[in-house]
Amino acid sequence: MLTEQNLKFAFKMFDKDGTGYITTNSIKRHYEEFYGESVDDRDIQQQVKFIDQDCDGKISYDEFATLMRRNSSFPNFFDGD
Repeated sequence: MLTEQNLKFAFKMFDKDGTGYITTNSIKRHYEEFYGESVDDRDIQQQVKFIDQDCDGKISYDEFATLMRRNSSFPNFFDGD
């Protein structure tokens, strides 16, 4: 269920340093911690680019929430696919 509370919780899983953004480094760190394996930086950069609507190289909460609400079939680093 995509409540505001759940979206904020999911966002914070990636924004562990509290910057208010999800970066390629935070995604890589999360993926390696969660799955115990490394991921190619180019794969992460492609996925960030897909989500990053203002092209600043990072994912804001608004960009994250918009994507999660609108589309469940995107290149998904959130579930390891």
